[in-house]
Amino acid sequence: MKKIFLFLLCAFFLFSCSQENIDQLSESENYNARKSENIYVCTADFYEGNDFPSNQKAAILKTKKWEDESIITIKFLNGSPSLEDKVMKYVLEWGKLINLEFRKNPRGNADIKVAFKWNGDKTSWSYHGIDSKTILQDQPSMNFGWLDESTSEEEFRRVVLHEFGHALGLVHEHLHPINNIQWNKDVVYAYYAQQGWNKATVDRNIFNKFTTTQTNYSTYDKYSIMHYDIPSSHTLNNYSVGINNVLSQKDIEFISQQYPIKTAKNALFYGKDHIKVGESRTSENGVYSLTLENTGDLILRKNNNTILWSIETGYNDVTAVSISIVRFQINLDFKLSSISRPLSVPLYIGDRISYDSSLNLRIENNGNLVLDTGNKIIWKSNTDGK
Repeated sequence: MKKIFLFLLCAFFLFSCSQENIDQLSESENYNARKSENIYVCTADFYEGNDFPSNQKAAILKTKKWEDESIITIKFLNGSPSLEDKVMKYVLEWGKLINLEFRKNPRGNADIKVAFKWNGDKTSWSYHGIDSKTILQDQPSMNFGWLDESTSEEEFRRVVLHEFGHALGLVHEHLHPINNIQWNKDVVYAYYAQQGWNKATVDRNIFNKFTTTQTNYSTYDKYSIMHYDIPSSHTLNNYSVGINNVLSQKDIEFISQQYPIKTAKNALFYGKDHIKVGESRTSENGVYSLTLENTGDLILRKNNNTILWSIETGYNDVTAVSISIVRFQINLDFKLSSISRPLSVPLYIGDRISYDSSLNLRIENNGNLVLDTGNKIIWKSNTDGK
């Protein structure tokens, strides 16, 4: 029997589109610092004729979606290590919601090629979804035109989340088919004329919504990270949209639906799930069970009899157990009624784990207790075949 004694292990604190032609199925984010607000604006989600694929849902291009459970590799063509770290930090806000894995690949080929102010380009843009893979390895599929070491965290986060939204296949929310924005067109034309846009360009990028026959769509979301900010002067009814710096609740729900994380049929824990004292979870074949005993011990049994593996807490006021991640460590957290902080037993210490929402603790039909992310096994109890 494998046994872990808590008093030894626990710790209390323990697009690119061609920029010459924005009519292509791609996205270029030319920006202009607003004289009064110093805000960068985003352009070009225009699809002409039959170029726009039918049967899309809301703001995602179905034909540009990544295959489920893909590993998406990222490399940086320039920029400092600190800039790279910042990008990866915010990319994982998307990554923990979906069944895709973002992996930095500093050497060799990569799916997404990231650049900062490439050849002096002060625009920010990204290819949509799997189009990123078609770009030559020495050319960017995504460019950050105004992000540097002096950029505020808020702005850095906003731009990275937005561009990687495009890299996942998302398009601009203001083109949603049922947004019902009552544009003050004369004001909008005059405003974007300062950016060098003629009326046709404004029509394509601001006013020409997707139709309901072109799209399957979810609810319009003014708080989406993919939405332009809209000053009230740009609408007839003073409608406005603020600067969205974080993923909205609908962003989270929508992207999770597009790239759903698959839960194993015999999952014990999933995300922030927990087992209460007295509860058991069993393997799919019913032979093996994991129980949080009234004594506070977590025990893996075969045929409700033979103990294969256990954690003995030494506390009789344990109420539940769940999984948590602290940097490079995955813990089983035992909640006690007498202590505010959980007692934590490390299951795994190693590489940084990013996909906390997809962590899965399960019992295989051979009796092995396994912790995985849906794509990768992180830890095993090595009790298989017992």
